[in-house]
Amino acid sequence: MSLASLLPAFFGNTSSCPAPFTLLLFASSWCPDCTPVVPLLSRFYTAANAGEKKIGGVYVSSDRTDDAIRKHASLLPSDFVTVPTLEDRSGLKKLFGACAGSEVSGLPGIQRRFGIPTIIVIETATEKVVSEDGVGDIRSHGEKCVGIWESRAAKGS
Repeated sequence: MSLASLLPAFFGNTSSCPAPFTLLLFASSWCPDCTPVVPLLSRFYTAANAGEKKIGGVYVSSDRTDDAIRKHASLLPSDFVTVPTLEDRSGLKKLFGACAGSEVSGLPGIQRRFGIPTIIVIETATEKVVSEDGVGDIRSHGEKCVGIWESRAAKGS
């Protein structure tokens, strides 16, 4: 399973890439650790995209109902894309090993590496991961982490 098959609007067609980097936010409304990340991410996202658009965002919810997903997604920047289907959300969770502990039994074959909240930073054009700790990057470096991601992408790591 590839990012292009799960998120064709972002990946697989470099002429339509919405931004050089895509943030995959794995979170939920019921997770107490996720609550402070959403406003932090929103402030960062707005500031980082103030000039030219440098980052896009995808919300991979661990909420259990469509209503909860919509409500939580409404707190994110308006151009964040919410992964609509359970199948696609599950595919992304398995691909990156990021999910809530309570979801593991419902995701056969997952090798859980990250809990929630997690932000995986992807170089959009290449689908390469430039950071598995986007939350930590944003907390530690603020807007400067975009430059860090650009440097990592240029080095190919």
